[in-house]
Amino acid sequence: MVLAVVVLVVGPAGETRGQDAPDPDPDRPRGGPAAGALPLRRASAAPRPASPAPAAGLRGATSRDDRFDPGAHTPAHPLAGLGAVMPPLVPEAVPGMVDAALDFLPGQPDQPLQPEELLPPGLDDAVPAAIGMLPEGLAGALPLPPRNDAEVDPDAYRTPRAGEPLHTEVFGRDVDLPFRDRRHINAITLGSVFFEPRVGESAVVPFAALYMRRLWAERRLRAVISGLVNDIDYGESIAPSLDFVAHFGNHTIPFATTEVIDGEDLEFTSLESGRTELWVGLGFWQLVAPGEVDNQLRIDLFYKGAYDYFRSSDDTNFINVPPDTYVHGLHARVRLDMIERNILELPHAGFALGADFEFLRRDTWEDTGLFEADGSRQFPERKTRDYMRVTAYAVLAGGVPWLSEKHRLLGQLHWAWAPHDTLDRHSAFRLGGGPQATEYGDLARSPYPAANFDQFPMHYGLIATVEYRYEVLFFLYLHLRLTLAYAKIPTFDGTGGPPNATDFVTELGETYSVAVTSGFLWDSLIHLEVAYDTGSVRAGDDGVTVLVSWSKSF
Repeated sequence: MVLAVVVLVVGPAGETRGQDAPDPDPDRPRGGPAAGALPLRRASAAPRPASPAPAAGLRGATSRDDRFDPGAHTPAHPLAGLGAVMPPLVPEAVPGMVDAALDFLPGQPDQPLQPEELLPPGLDDAVPAAIGMLPEGLAGALPLPPRNDAEVDPDAYRTPRAGEPLHTEVFGRDVDLPFRDRRHINAITLGSVFFEPRVGESAVVPFAALYMRRLWAERRLRAVISGLVNDIDYGESIAPSLDFVAHFGNHTIPFATTEVIDGEDLEFTSLESGRTELWVGLGFWQLVAPGEVDNQLRIDLFYKGAYDYFRSSDDTNFINVPPDTYVHGLHARVRLDMIERNILELPHAGFALGADFEFLRRDTWEDTGLFEADGSRQFPERKTRDYMRVTAYAVLAGGVPWLSEKHRLLGQLHWAWAPHDTLDRHSAFRLGGGPQATEYGDLARSPYPAANFDQFPMHYGLIATVEYRYEVLFFLYLHLRLTLAYAKIPTFDGTGGPPNATDFVTELGETYSVAVTSGFLWDSLIHLEVAYDTGSVRAGDDGVTVLVSWSKSF
């Protein structure tokens, strides 16, 4: 059994402030933010229909201006795909079904925000100014999205955006959702992946994680916690746009794992291993368009230190147990997110780019791996003790020509590379499955649907995903997705099998998947995805993988 960790779906805000007081003069200039509060985007001047608990000073349910601008990571979503369909609607049952469906939506804060927490007029000029502060040559390449879709076509349908207030009608029933603070989030995700036929010895793999985000005026915290596998990022402002940054992580599963090669779980590769790491460094941060919590340019440089340990769980000498070692070096990280997300935190419009550069050294190391024909180990210490790894990604979301905003096209491209023959089993990139990445802090992950978590050690690779998404209702989305992977992975074909060394070959895999993302009971979100693989995951045998996840904010 494998425990896997994923970043969670954004849910309702964890904290709000203020009282439900009417605004006596909605057109007066706004004051600055309250002491200790982060600035918010200025409210639109467009009138908003009355709601049960209107946020004071927040008007215009379909305006882009009802959201924040400080940078942080958006809670992530294990949602992205299709697998279930809605039942037929009987006219007499519509009112009750609408009421029940609305209960599925992520919960909203009970208390609105005070007017004084809004930015004064002039924020419309802040985003272009922020882009103007980007490095020369980059600013001109970043397009500013229109401030409001009504400026393009006043009659066009507009998909509700993450966090903004919403007033709409569904099956004749009024829906009023107030503003949602996306700076303070707690959420939990539970899920499982089912394989038919099995991948190696795995038929069912559960996963779970707790997601936390805190965004204050001078510091930021993002944590994905499952106990055995954790990732925590922290940033503290020390000067304008300059942060002290730190990252803590551990992967300490207390049982042995085996490699799945050619679709088989190889018992002789069984090995217990783990890592605990701490990175510290400096980071540059800058807000970019369209000015949401997750829209930022970040450039971080870390000194990375990690302790790796290894324990034998097999009596054979096919593999050797590497020595425990301290691993250290430099890690540079670049993140640019200009994606606008919908009410379920799925990418709606814009693009994101990112890259990681690692230059690391093991203090103590030796030859590892299976045996070559001459009796030497496959991965000699002189080549693998020091290693460099480079990864990069690009994500693009937009509309379908001549169709409404309910129709979206998305593309993701992930690339990984290292110098020839410098990676071994313990430093290789990992290609595997899991929920689709949609959150700012999770976009660097490149899941391959139908695969098990971290299934393939990979020396280099390119993963491309193309998705069409349709908005059935403002809280229900259907997805169709094609994923291609071109990667150099191990095989025993042509080697005579163990104890001979594996051969790393470049292979092309393809997976077709459908999924549904929807609000669910108890103010939660549910995702169901069915993926069909043409043989790359199971060494030539076609197969089906079903992923189910449930996420709840609290």
